[in-house]
Formats: sequence, C-alpha cells, structure tokens
Amino acid sequence: MVYTKPDKSRPQNGPHTQKRDFRQKLGQVGESEAAEWLRGKGFHIIARNWHCRTGELDIVAMRDNVISFIEVKSRRGMRFGRPAEAVTPYKAAHIRRSAALFLMKEKGRLPINPETHFRFDVIELIYGKKGAEIHYIEDAFQ
Repeated sequence: MVYTKPDKSRPQNGPHTQKRDFRQKLGQVGESEAAEWLRGKGFHIIARNWHCRTGELDIVAMRDNVISFIEVKSRRGMRFGRPAEAVTPYKAAHIRRSAALFLMKEKGRLPINPETHFRFDVIELIYGKKGAEIHYIEDAFQ
C-alpha cells in the first residue's frame, strides 16, 4: 500500500465539505425526529445507527410482533423527488444483508418468537418552512 501525504494546497473546508456537513446534520436530525415519531406511534426502538460490514441500519424498531428495519430519508424539499426514491434496489439489498447480520448477532437479546414478523420500512422527512412533514411507508421493499 502506498501512503501519500494530503495535498495541503487544496482547501479542506470548501463548499463541498460544507454541503456534506449540512446533509450529515440534516440526516442526524431526521433520524432523531423519526425515532421520536415512532415512539409516539407505539414503537419500541431496539437499535439506532447499527453498523456492520455490509452497511448501516438507521432504526430497528418493534411494535406488536413486528420487527421493522427502518431506513430514514430526510430532504429539504421535493426538488430531487421523493426521499424514498433514494432507496434503490442496490441500497435495499444492503439493508437486507445488514438486517440478516443484525438478527444473527443480536438474536439473544431480541424478543423473537414464532409469531414475530419482519419487514423493511422507509420513513421520509421533508423539511419545509413549517417543519418536517413525515411519511411512513410500511413494507417499502421485500
């Protein structure tokens, strides 16, 4: 492996870095608001931002006998389409693989029984002048 020194002549806090930082903060705020919204709807949050080699699960939550793997998508508007449209088949495959690893690694602490069902949901947060508009899509993909 070859190590190269960072190019100090290039600005490290340029407009692209600022945009990325803003999107990251928007995503963090969106995930927190989504978790609170889910709690208000009777969900028990099992995990947030669970990482593994195949990706990340934004929120894992349970209500009744259903464990939901929830992808959170936050946007400042509809200029680029619905936030849920960003969950491509490629992204969905990563979420499915991450969910399988989550179940293998965490099964000892989960309340799983023969009646337990699993699904993949998406929660959209669209921010406007009046705050966030939230859309919850159950069974968004298989």
